[in-house]
Order: sequence, then structure tokens, then C-alpha cells
Amino acid sequence: MRKLYAERHQALCDSVRTHLHDVLRLVPTTTGMHTVAFLEPGLSATAVAAAAARHGITVAPIDLFCIEPIGREAIVLGFSGFTPAQIEAGARTLAEAIRSMRDSP
Repeated sequence: MRKLYAERHQALCDSVRTHLHDVLRLVPTTTGMHTVAFLEPGLSATAVAAAAARHGITVAPIDLFCIEPIGREAIVLGFSGFTPAQIEAGARTLAEAIRSMRDSP
């Protein structure tokens, strides 16, 4: 399972670098099935989660998991339950969702 999750985590890192490098910074992890991505200034994690949901992608604002605010906007991304191809497609769709949100009035 570690090898499988490591492969999927690497797919997430690669996909974020390709499709989302201008809107979020992924925090690499060596354990677990989720990781955190900090959003660029001006982006709301709640708004990003809502935009992602409208595009069929589920992400969660980090503040849902925090006892106290962390002072930065971030989302939680899961990767363990998806194939590398699904991860890449999801990253592309998340990028579209964020860009559509930024482009709307």
C-alpha cells in the first residue's frame, strides 16, 4: 500500500505542478492519504471548495480540520483512492474551477 500511495502522491505532485502551479502550493507528504495545498493570496478556501464542487471535485477547506485558525487559506486534497489518471484529470478540472471562479464578476 505504501508503494501504491507513494505513486498516487507523486501523480498529485506532478499534476499540481502542471495544472495548478499558479494558484496553490502543495505540501508534500510521506504518510497518509491526504495532503494540504496553500492557496495563493486572494483565494478563499471556502470559495475554491464551492467552485470545485460545481465542477464535480471534492476538496475541503483546511479550517474544517483545525481547532484554531492557521492564518492562511488552504484546502485538503485526497489522493489515495484515485488512479494517477484520475488524479491528473481532477487537477485539470480543479484548475478550471479556480480559474472560472477568478474570471467571474
